[in-house]
Amino acid sequence: MKNEERHISEALASVKPYVKEMIVLDTGSTDGTRLIAENSGAQVYYKPWNESFAEMRNVCISYVTQPFILILDADERLNSVNKEMLERAMDAMKQFDGYAADIIIRSLTQTGEISESSNVRLFPNHPDYYYQGRIHEQLVYKHGTVNSIRSGIAIEHLGYQEEEIRNKDKYNRNLTLLHASLEMNPDDSYLLFQLGRTYYVKQDYLYAAAALTKCIDNMGANKQHYLSTVYLTLGYTYIRLKEWGLFEKCLNDAIDIYPDYTDLYYMYGTALVEAKNPEWLMYIPEAFLNCLQLGTPASTKYETVGGVGTFKAHYNLGVYYELTGNMELSLYHYEQSCLYNYKLASHAVQRLKQYKED
Repeated sequence: MKNEERHISEALASVKPYVKEMIVLDTGSTDGTRLIAENSGAQVYYKPWNESFAEMRNVCISYVTQPFILILDADERLNSVNKEMLERAMDAMKQFDGYAADIIIRSLTQTGEISESSNVRLFPNHPDYYYQGRIHEQLVYKHGTVNSIRSGIAIEHLGYQEEEIRNKDKYNRNLTLLHASLEMNPDDSYLLFQLGRTYYVKQDYLYAAAALTKCIDNMGANKQHYLSTVYLTLGYTYIRLKEWGLFEKCLNDAIDIYPDYTDLYYMYGTALVEAKNPEWLMYIPEAFLNCLQLGTPASTKYETVGGVGTFKAHYNLGVYYELTGNMELSLYHYEQSCLYNYKLASHAVQRLKQYKED
């Protein structure tokens, strides 16, 4: 961590009831971060930043004395723990070599949505487990991938909010590290994926499309676990670029591989709306009804945005039927969306009921 005085106290407080020691590696803070961490009960060590997240992780975990390690960033909070599932995960990691455990990460995005994904963050304290990668570092076991199991742990991540990205200048830092890594491994599909996603968040959509397309081409038949997210990001990139032909091909390729990925159908509905093509309007209900039929995807399988299989799909159907004059169906879908405390739907219900009274 570096200059995290706004976050570090809450991060440590969230894990303190569950752990026997808290290790913090500071990479050069100039604010009150280190003192706050020490006062919160953490053991604080120092290592100058050397442009490698993996090396910083490895230095940090070298100080651990307990049998299991849980990795948390300063802008993350432990949200919930299923103790029974956690105990099963720990038993499995004791019995079988090369196993580590996923945690669910719920990120508050720039648009105020909740994105869910999973990431390996809990693993045995053993030298065969270590991190690789200058940026977007990954845990490996004896130079190979780990076998992941569910941990029952969920955390909240604040770092995608616009203010956080701006404060830390994450865009430029990440792009610099990604390009440096790609100079050594120009065809690495994971680095290309992260490069494309970084350009997408930065709204450099042409660069994003180029990186993501190259990522898919390089991957070939060796489909990696993040390919579904590559397709989703590329699809939204084409929507921003209004490249409807390329979007259609991307969507069809993705659905062929991931027919149960709700976010793809929600993206399809979004594209139909954004295109503003009168001939495509009739397909909007089918897209969002498919979302409702599939429901919420498992965040252990796919990266997903909260509500695509429930309240957001209902809300979009409400908007469609309101605009096409079917107020009864519109009110129904708005009310279904309200069941999830979706504020936009609540406002819509009030508006329609007021319209009826008038």
